[in-house]
Formats: sequence, C-alpha cells, structure tokens
Amino acid sequence: MAIIPRERDLQKLIRCQQNGRVKVITGLRRCGKTFLLFELFRAHLLEQGVPADHIICVRLDLEEDIEYRDPHRLYEHVLGQVGDEEPYFVLIDEIQNAISPREYRDIEYASPGIYTVLNGFLARPNLDVYVTGSNSRFLSSDVLTEFRGRGTNIALRPLTFAEYLGARHALMEGAENHASSAASLSDYLMYGGMPVCVLEADDTERRAYLKDLLTNTYRRDIIERYRITKVAEMDALLTYLASNVGSFTSGRNVARDLKGRMGSGLSVVSALAYLEHLAESFVVDAVPQRELRGRALLEARSKYYFEDVGLRNAQLGFASLDRGHLLENAVYCELVARGFDVGVGRVTVREGKDSVRRELECDFVAEDVANARLYVQVAWTLEGEGVEAREKRPLQAIADAHSKLIIVGDERGIARTSEGIVVLGATDFLTSPTVAFAYA
Repeated sequence: MAIIPRERDLQKLIRCQQNGRVKVITGLRRCGKTFLLFELFRAHLLEQGVPADHIICVRLDLEEDIEYRDPHRLYEHVLGQVGDEEPYFVLIDEIQNAISPREYRDIEYASPGIYTVLNGFLARPNLDVYVTGSNSRFLSSDVLTEFRGRGTNIALRPLTFAEYLGARHALMEGAENHASSAASLSDYLMYGGMPVCVLEADDTERRAYLKDLLTNTYRRDIIERYRITKVAEMDALLTYLASNVGSFTSGRNVARDLKGRMGSGLSVVSALAYLEHLAESFVVDAVPQRELRGRALLEARSKYYFEDVGLRNAQLGFASLDRGHLLENAVYCELVARGFDVGVGRVTVREGKDSVRRELECDFVAEDVANARLYVQVAWTLEGEGVEAREKRPLQAIADAHSKLIIVGDERGIARTSEGIVVLGATDFLTSPTVAFAYA
C-alpha cells in the first residue's frame, strides 16, 4: 500500500521537537494521527540517530497497553525505561483513554490524574512528550489550559486535495490513464480525504468504510462518551447538518426541525449540547459569523462544515450531492489546513434612493498569523443570468484592500475583474498554497 508522507504536518512536529512542552496532536479519529506520530515521526527520530529504546511508545487504544490507561501505571511504565541524562521521546496515542469517566465529564477532578502525569514528564528535562487524542474539550482546551503555556497543539485534519492527488497518483501508478483534474475533484468531493479511504481503489469499499466510520466509530464513541440516550435524535441532527452545509444553524432551528420531522421533544439546550459534542469530536466545525464593518463577532448562529466531505456524504447515503455546497465545505477545510482563522462574513449596505438596509454574506473571511486576509466566495459555476453579479456583490461592498476571491468549480483559468476580484478555478486554488495571493 502507498504511504502518504504528510510532510507539512511532519514538519510541524519536527519544529516543535524538544521545545519543553507537551505536543498535543488532535484530530478526527482515523485521520492519520497515529501514523504521523508512530510511523513518520518515529522514522524521522531513528534517521536522526535516536536509539530505538529511547523512543517509548504507548497506544492506549490497544489491548496490549490497556493497563496503562491507569495514569499512575502509565507514569511508572514510562519512567521505568528512562535514564537520567540521555534524551528520551515519549509517544502516547489516544491520551483521553487515560482518564476516568468522572474526570472526563468533570474536568476539575482530573488531578491527580493524567495532568499530574504529563506535568511529571515535563519536569524531567530529558523527556520530550507527544500525545494524540480525538476530543477537543479534553485536549486542545483543557490540557493546554492546565499546562498554562506548556503545551503545543498540532491539529491534524484529513488529507487536503493536493495530498489526495499525490496519494491517488501513487496508488494508480502504472495505470495507463490518470484522472483529469475535474474528475479528481469530483472524486474528492464524493469520498473526501480520510487516508484509508483515499488509498482504497474500489468505490464500493470506500463507501462501506466511510459508513462504518460514522456508525461504529464516531457515532458510537460520542453516544458512549456523553451518555446520550436520545440516539435517534442525535442521528437526525447529524443528518440535518449534512443536509444544510453552508446554511446557518442554531439550536432553536435544530430543535424545531426535529420536532417537525420526528415529533422529537429535544430541547434547544440539548440540541446545542449535541452540536457541541459533534464539534468536540472533530466531526464538524462550527464557523461563526463576523460583521465586516467593525468586525464584531456575531455569536447567535454559526455555519457547520464537516471536517471531511466524505463523511458528510456517507451520512446522507451518498445522495443529495450538491456540488456547490460540497465545494464550499472543501474550500473551508483547505483554508483551515493552511492555518487560516476562518469565519463567515457579513457586510451591511444601503441601496436605492430610499437607502434600504440590506445584509450581504461573504462565504468566508480568512486571516493567517501574519494578518494576511482573504475574502472568499465559492460557487460551482458563474454561468447563468445574474450569478456572477450576485457572487461579486458582497466582495464589492467590502471597503478595504485585502484580497478578494471567487473560487469556481468548473474548469476555468485565472482572471482579474475590474473591481480587483480574482476569479480562480477550484483545482488551481486547492493545489497551490500561494496562488490566491499571487494574483490578488
């Protein structure tokens, strides 16, 4: 089977090596965290001359290491292999399995426990610690807060389109014909970027794998973790999100929809909790709306995008495949993978002689750490009466000099409009990290 190098994510780990912090690798189950840490990063350490017995590996999701789910046994196991001076690397997989249900549900009781263990590792200057896990509440927020600046979060996501292309090319190497860019994009929007799915050649097997992930991994894990009793409502909520990618969602909207479709008595509070559980487990991302004039954050509602479009399609049985919404989801994931902080933009304008107030929506406003900003509209095509004008209108209303982009799914080159808006083909955007700025 072909190996997916995940070079960008590997370099993040390498740059953090021996920085005195716990490296916390978070992400969706089965998105490649274990492979990144235990195969790619471990191979890097060995290539750098680190002795194999100085790399301590613990996988808390495996039966052979189940005893180390007890934090104190884990502590003893690691320190029992460590010398006093030479550097050692500690790699722990699915660290959330090392806390008790009480600790997990009420984090204030977590000490003494896994926090104490990890802090104990940090107290030894010759230990470099890396952990993975699949829940953001415990890992990306509470762990890093508990360490007070002594933890580094590295978020791993499913494969980007560029990584998908590399993996599929390696898988199909030797075949007479490679898929066109348009066909590859359609395939990616159908099956997404989960590594095992990308490396599977048979479409029937790919569909079965994604459905199994949803049913037997994510859904079951969330139900057990949060002790959810209204299982049918939880599944209906996930279907609602899958059917409304790119639309604003609130707890009130969800509760109303479930009541109308299945007579559910799910409260708004419970609906909000279920939405949070799905986001904490990295199945979906909640993307807030931002007012672009004054840039105040609007908290009332968010859009929800799936971390992997293939999972979204699996939830709907690979039906209702609106290419525009799928492309929007893929562009969102690409922006996040490139390190952008992403929100949904809103700009208020006044039109006509009566100065009627109107709100326009910009699909995404994205900023990177250097404060470079992109305003992005996404459409499958600009063909049709009034479509291009409609997509341009929000960008034209934003009165600053930052880059403005319309990404389209059908095949087209790069063009610059008279308003300074770049119209860019989706495959060009998804495969080139800098092309959006190069033509802006």
